[in-house]
Amino acid sequence: GRWSRGLGDVYKRQGEWMTRGITIEYNMVEDEATSWSDIMVRYAEDIRIVGNEVRCQGGAISIAAANNTLISGNTLTSTNTNASIFYPGIIISRGKQGQGLPARNVTIEDCSLKGFERGISIRAAEDIRITDCTVEDADAGIEFIDVGFGDVPMVDGLIAECTFYGCGLDIEGMEDVTFMDNTILGADVGLYFNATTHPIWDNLFTRNIIKDCSEYGLSFNSTNGTNRFHLNNFINNAVHSSTPDGTDGFDDGLMYGNYWDDYEERYPDANVTGKVWDIPYGVGGGTVMDMYPLAFAYDTQAPVANAGEQQGGEVGSTYLLNGTGSWDDGVIVRYTWTFTYADTPVELEGETTSFPFLLIGSYAVTLEVEDAWGNTDTNTTMVHIHDLTDPTADAGDDIEVGTGVEFTLDGSASSDRGVIVVWEWHVDPEGLD
Repeated sequence: GRWSRGLGDVYKRQGEWMTRGITIEYNMVEDEATSWSDIMVRYAEDIRIVGNEVRCQGGAISIAAANNTLISGNTLTSTNTNASIFYPGIIISRGKQGQGLPARNVTIEDCSLKGFERGISIRAAEDIRITDCTVEDADAGIEFIDVGFGDVPMVDGLIAECTFYGCGLDIEGMEDVTFMDNTILGADVGLYFNATTHPIWDNLFTRNIIKDCSEYGLSFNSTNGTNRFHLNNFINNAVHSSTPDGTDGFDDGLMYGNYWDDYEERYPDANVTGKVWDIPYGVGGGTVMDMYPLAFAYDTQAPVANAGEQQGGEVGSTYLLNGTGSWDDGVIVRYTWTFTYADTPVELEGETTSFPFLLIGSYAVTLEVEDAWGNTDTNTTMVHIHDLTDPTADAGDDIEVGTGVEFTLDGSASSDRGVIVVWEWHVDPEGLD
């Protein structure tokens, strides 16, 4: 049924009756109702909502005034076709119309949400982590909003390694949150900031990809400033950013800012210094500057090394080592070849290089490639060196001695590219006087 009461231990905390220890896992829920949420937990602690599949017209999961909650591995799909009905896929809030306690210590991980007007709605929460989630076909992937009950939408937390297809984040209040390693693709607005009701400050946005947004990558109605943006990639957005608050920062203050794919168009006379351009980037056309705009898109994805097909042939030949089949989504800046030759380590540099193999043997040659941001990959190929040329036999000068006199046969003038391992002498008796 929709409601389960009295699960776990019941106790009282700060004037609220709480239930401790609830597990809801591996259920299949199909619901055509258009109200409430199919999985709802209020005034509870130590909750596990794991591995459920929910198809519904209303909301899927609602957590209110709850502590120590794990929401993991759930697949949530909206079947709602009525535009007048609004329910997020997951709602995190306080109870009693804003008078209860905010949810604390909530983890949402490895969840898939599709078709909800809002994927995840954070209305009152402290210490929340959202990781490895996918949200698609939503107006907003995650919203942090004030619903009029004095909520502070999100304080302290982490949002990491999530992918938002066709939707971004609607931020109307957020403090001390790190937003990193996420991808926003094809939204109207990637990140929308509106601090008219609650503060948006001291947040870190780093190592994210914001791409193909039809209006803005970043849109600022207002913030309270002191937010930091660095090592983000802004690619193919209609406008990368509107004008931010003057105290928001767009680099780490030391070395690196963000990658803006329109940089060369705006600053055609700039030069690359290391990994950054030497002219600051004006964010949103205003006075806020990215002092260290990146020359290469930042990424944490390793390149793919390809040392080429194994090869072999004649000893004494020079062989080409070819790493042109290696690949990276950015730029490979180093190719290093290593192997052992004659019991001595050899190290060579270059996308292609060559080496003369003068000794017979099979050599394991390893290529390591590194991209502009220090990500590496290795691949090994074999070089088999053979002796394909016959040796040259030299039996020495003619020898003339008397009968019964010992003599020495000397083949030391014989030669080979490698090593002669068998010596055989044959005497023709008929050739003797």
